[in-house]
Amino acid sequence: PYSLPGLDIAGASATLDIPEGDNGTKGDGLRNLSAAVNLADKTYLSMEAVTGFGNLQINWADVATEVTQNFSGGVNHLILHGTPYSKSYNGYNASWPGWMAFGNNFCGSYSYRQPYWEDMDTLANYMARNQAILQTGEAKVDLAILNDKLTTFSNVHGNNFQELLDNGYSYNIMSEALLDLDNATVKDGVIYPEGPGYKALVLNEVSTISTDAMQTILEYAQAGLPIILYNSQPTQVYGTG
Repeated sequence: PYSLPGLDIAGASATLDIPEGDNGTKGDGLRNLSAAVNLADKTYLSMEAVTGFGNLQINWADVATEVTQNFSGGVNHLILHGTPYSKSYNGYNASWPGWMAFGNNFCGSYSYRQPYWEDMDTLANYMARNQAILQTGEAKVDLAILNDKLTTFSNVHGNNFQELLDNGYSYNIMSEALLDLDNATVKDGVIYPEGPGYKALVLNEVSTISTDAMQTILEYAQAGLPIILYNSQPTQVYGTG
């Protein structure tokens, strides 16, 4: 889902069969979608991958770096963007590399007409092996981070908690809608131990929050989950203006 006023993106993603991100959600945007996948017991988090470059402007090492970053954000179902049509009904743009709907604005021309195609399995097999593990395993994530209510209506991107990553911590970006899911309960001091097993909930720069969410967080604390307030001082109830 893309930004829409009033739409909780993670909450909407939890209702889909297969949520999907793109380069606009790279980083914390994917971690937001991943929270929905992990708490709602979804099998796949899809990704329209490697769209942020012009056609034929990056090499396979660059592609491997991009998709590995996507894996670290929770993606386990990659779709490379894109493959040009080799033929057209009227012959339009039928010459190499074929008709490309977006011109040369995106990467890349993955098709059998490329000179590297006989070696494409090197990259494809790397992706397949990683996805096989990610699709059959159970994601475990250290921290759940809850941002201010008003930020949940827009996609986020980038690694906004790089210091956590540098120190070996993984995290998902939560939303209030996800706190209402059946699995979003605390047992043995963690959120959904059979799933991601979040070991703490961090309120990040939260000033606006609903009373229901605040009640849930209080119950989490009473059940033994560490609650960390980071630059947060909730003073406004969402919906009151």
